Amino acid sequence: MCLGQWIMRIRVSQLPDFEKISIPSAYIRTLMKIFLGLISLFTIPITKGRRAIHDFAVGSIVITANSDKLPSIKIEKQEMETGAFYAIIFVVIFFSLVLALDLFCRALYC
Repeated sequence: MCLGQWIMRIRVSQLPDFEKISIPSAYIRTLMKIFLGLISLFTIPITKGRRAIHDFAVGSIVITANSDKLPSIKIEKQEMETGAFYAIIFVVIFFSLVLALDLFCRALYC
């Protein structure tokens, strides 16, 4: 748990058992957060369980740290795989658009 999570009294847990996420999952989640930035956060209000794209990619959820009551979110394995698939597709499309925009700008100014 980092300082920000401690202050906000939240933690990141692995679905479906609400255990701590693994180190590789934490790295992947962080990298996706860095690359996607605000785009990932815009998905929170419209997804089941209020999860961001980086949460779907690693099968995690953010919950209140000191709560005895866990959220009543039931996510099937197939749904977790589908979320990860959509996250990967989104990342590929996003970076393809960035690359296309970069090539277009270079063609205009070279």
